[in-house]
Amino acid sequence: MARDSLDMSGSDSESESLLDSIPDGSVRLSSAFNGPTAHLMWRPNSHKFDDRIVPLSEPAKVGRSVAKFKPAAHNAIFDCKVLSRNHALLWYEDGRFLIQDTQSSNGTFVNNDRLSKGAEESSPREIFSGDILQFGVDVIENSKKVTHGCVIALARLFHPDGSEARPLPNATSDAFSSLTCGQRQSLVQVVMDAIQREAALRDKVQSLQLVIEQLMRAAEQSWEAMIDEERLLNKIESLETKLAAIGENNQTVEINKLVQAKETYEGVAKDSLSSILQEKLMTLRKCDELQYLQKITNEELTQLQTSNEALKGQLAEMADKCDAMKQQSESLLETHVREKKELESKIAQHHEELMKLTDNIAVLQAELAAQKQANKPKVESPVSEKGLTIEDAASEAEDKISLDSFQGETKNSKEIVRLEETLQQLKAKLAKVETEKADLQTELGDQKNLIEATRADLGCKIELQVQLDMFKRENAQLELEVAKYKEQTKQLDALAKENAELKKQQEQIWDLRTAGHQEPPGLQKPKPKMTNVDVQVSAASTTFAPPSVAPPGAVDTELAKELRNLQIKLSTLKQSYARCLEEKVEMRKEFDEMAKEYGGVARQLNTVCRSAVVPLVILCVAVVAVTQPFYSIFGSSKS
Repeated sequence: MARDSLDMSGSDSESESLLDSIPDGSVRLSSAFNGPTAHLMWRPNSHKFDDRIVPLSEPAKVGRSVAKFKPAAHNAIFDCKVLSRNHALLWYEDGRFLIQDTQSSNGTFVNNDRLSKGAEESSPREIFSGDILQFGVDVIENSKKVTHGCVIALARLFHPDGSEARPLPNATSDAFSSLTCGQRQSLVQVVMDAIQREAALRDKVQSLQLVIEQLMRAAEQSWEAMIDEERLLNKIESLETKLAAIGENNQTVEINKLVQAKETYEGVAKDSLSSILQEKLMTLRKCDELQYLQKITNEELTQLQTSNEALKGQLAEMADKCDAMKQQSESLLETHVREKKELESKIAQHHEELMKLTDNIAVLQAELAAQKQANKPKVESPVSEKGLTIEDAASEAEDKISLDSFQGETKNSKEIVRLEETLQQLKAKLAKVETEKADLQTELGDQKNLIEATRADLGCKIELQVQLDMFKRENAQLELEVAKYKEQTKQLDALAKENAELKKQQEQIWDLRTAGHQEPPGLQKPKPKMTNVDVQVSAASTTFAPPSVAPPGAVDTELAKELRNLQIKLSTLKQSYARCLEEKVEMRKEFDEMAKEYGGVARQLNTVCRSAVVPLVILCVAVVAVTQPFYSIFGSSKS
């Protein structure tokens, strides 16, 4: 943290020699400013910087170099990483030079005395010429193993009149403040050494306490071991006395009985071990079958998932096609309705025109009949006013009548021809209108048929939409069943792990059986009851059989076929899973029974082994007693 050595402050003689070594040019330079100035001079143990002359007519900020504030000859900005941006503040007030730490992270020191704690603002403190100012502390960068130094400067302070701000000789009456910097340094060093020695002594005391506790525990353990040893010696002496009291005849009879019991135990143990081995082989075979079934079910599950994804894609395509066809049919229906209305309006217009034409034809026919009647000759008796003869008058009259009739007939023939032409034109128009009417009626019938066909198509599409919704619901049910089947496969994995554990336990039991060579007589392992697997499979199939789904109206479609195939596969998977569950229950029951029997056998083997040791010891003692005299073994009373 802070620099360990306090040679930055030095003694008063060193600071005075430094002050005396500064040329008077600095004083003259400071007089160029109109206000108070502070000269910050570099020390050898500081971060490298040029000497500064800082005017204090306004408060000067001490801080790290940033983009806006760069180091210069007349400011207190330093290119140092351990400084904060707003590290400290220097100002001149009421004839005193003051410094204040502005919540810096690494602190500000005056003569190695920190102004405030970390990240706290300090109170203003008066400084004098010759004081050592330290901004920040040395920081070691662990990643690069580089030490960043702090800024240490010797301060020379000048009042506005050019006089130097030296400390008064009797400024304070405190005993500690009267000490020189060297004495303070030595005093701090002594205190630090005392603290270090105290910490070392505390560590030694703790280590001694641990050693004493370990010795106490070792003493207690040795005392308990000694007591146990005495107890064992006493037990051995009591057993020796009991062996001495047993007669020789009783010992031989018991030894024979023990040998016979041992032979019977060995036979029973061999039989039980052979039966256990057979059961182990059966369980291993079942485990292999279960693993094979699990592999098959996993493959079927992957196939079901792929087919399910394909069905989802097909359902999505069918839904899109159905929506497109529905929109197309609606647009066709709208166009048909609009064309129907236009045709009806056209038919009404043509009907009105036809009525007008019929009326015109009737009027023209009436006019033609009237003109024909008017053109007939009228016979009158002419009277000659001038006294002509009757024959002359009759001839003249006939001539006039013939001329008038000829002129009238010519006029009437032209009018008749014109009327007949107009009549023919009207008849042609009428025929044309009739044909257009028939065409319009046929087209209207076609449009009606098309509308009926579109309605029927819409009905089929609605039925397809209903079937599609049913397929979606069935697909959701299938997804739920697939999720359940995944859980069941997880249970099968757990069953396989349990089977592996069962194998390990059976191997351990087999090792125990091979380790123990004796088993009590009359012990026979009950055989596990085997159930009929086919009956369980049928029961599982009836229990887990999915309901039959018959989609209405689309039985022969590909989706229905794939759905039925998926249902069949799912039913087979459920049956296989039910079979696995039943076999798991069976194996669990068998394992529980075997564990109980193995526990009893192990306890009996332990008791047999313990009971067999005592007769063997007795047998050895009896053999020794027969071959050698009694007093040569245990010694005589005289010896």
